[in-house]
Amino acid sequence: MITPRQRHMLEVADRTRDVDVITQIVDATLIEGATPIEVEEAFRDAGCQSYLIAKPFSVVIGIAEMLDAVNEDGITPDENRAALKALRD
Repeated sequence: MITPRQRHMLEVADRTRDVDVITQIVDATLIEGATPIEVEEAFRDAGCQSYLIAKPFSVVIGIAEMLDAVNEDGITPDENRAALKALRD
């Protein structure tokens, strides 16, 4: 389960709009026990611009970039979310 501190760190990282910084915080959050879908949901709940992509596992900034990434993989955003959920189920 994602903690309030982790949510805060993800939101702060998102504000940097720096993929490397966001990825570092996402990785740290995952190491601490959060799941990829929890991170994605934290981003969505906070109205963040960062998105997690399941294949290959990565962070992108912006909805257009997210749509490009999932389309490139031949999946829909909903299928991406399902794949994120499956990464730690």
